[in-house]
Amino acid sequence: MQSVSTFPGGLSLTDYPDLAELCRREQVVSCYLDTEVATEDAGHRAGIRWKDISRRLEGSGVGARTLEVMGAAVEDLRRLGPSVCVMASGPDVLMAEVGRRPLGRDFGCAGPLPVLGPLLEWRQHDVAYMTVACDRAGADIATLGPGAAFTASSGDDDRHDPELHKVPSGGWSQRRYQQRVENAWERNARETVDLVERLAKQVQPRLVLYGGDPHACALVEEHAGAALRPLLKKVPLSRAADGSQAHDVHEVHRAVETAVATDTARILAMLREMEPKGLGATGPRRVLEALTASQVQLLLVHEHGPDDRRAFMSRHPLGLAPDRSTVEAFGGEVDEVPLADAAIVGALTSGASVRMVPGSAVAQGMAALLRFP
Repeated sequence: MQSVSTFPGGLSLTDYPDLAELCRREQVVSCYLDTEVATEDAGHRAGIRWKDISRRLEGSGVGARTLEVMGAAVEDLRRLGPSVCVMASGPDVLMAEVGRRPLGRDFGCAGPLPVLGPLLEWRQHDVAYMTVACDRAGADIATLGPGAAFTASSGDDDRHDPELHKVPSGGWSQRRYQQRVENAWERNARETVDLVERLAKQVQPRLVLYGGDPHACALVEEHAGAALRPLLKKVPLSRAADGSQAHDVHEVHRAVETAVATDTARILAMLREMEPKGLGATGPRRVLEALTASQVQLLLVHEHGPDDRRAFMSRHPLGLAPDRSTVEAFGGEVDEVPLADAAIVGALTSGASVRMVPGSAVAQGMAALLRFP
């Protein structure tokens, strides 16, 4: 029997245990809003946005204490990024996170399930990566991403050491001097690659972005091992005189976004390959059936903007279907909930992982890779 192994890019409770409490709660208030942090009157605008959301939440029965703690969390976070997510249950703030990009919409809602789609999409783009700014003296290395922010350096401390620079010395000893310099470059490149490979084993980066002196970069490419070589991506980086790195931020950001899109494309290709073998499911009804049977290894779902599609869900035991009668047959309390939220929470709580995909990527915005036919 064929099965689908775990594919890089899915988000699960194993990777993000902080989502488990959100999935367990029987009533959650979810709020997302854009902060317009770059505008001059950002604080005023964010305040107006939050007031609009809080009035709607109050009208739907959310208590004053819950709104108070959520408002305080929004105020704490609004200066830190272009959007914020706050989720609460009663007086407890369960999630307060800064978004990596604006959503283009503000919303707040209360219900049996948290709204996790936008939050998962932010985290999906927050991949670990390394930057390696090379010159002939060595490199400055930085690791970035979830739980992986630190810096290191390799090579010679004195970047003006004469041993690192060829000079037109002339005479019978010129070749010996030049060879000593080239040996120093080679030594520093090997030390750089050794350090990058050791750090990569700890960090497990999705990308290693390198750049700088062309000769130093060529040596890094030459000495990279089989595990490191597929991760390497050359971008504009340089090593400043003070030892700091100069990044083309746009190019670094584009390289990371391209890697995320590449992972999504690979997963969609795997879905097309596996579905004829019975190891893929497409469309809400088929995916909900597979989730109920604990077949799903990786849920692919699009969630962006208002969606009035509903599903029915029981948690103990897990039951999911587009109609109430099917779920009632499993026993337990049944809730009518938004379709995307039901699928995401159902996937996470059944041990599956979730990948957010573009709206046109899968039919009816939902598909899954299965553990077994």
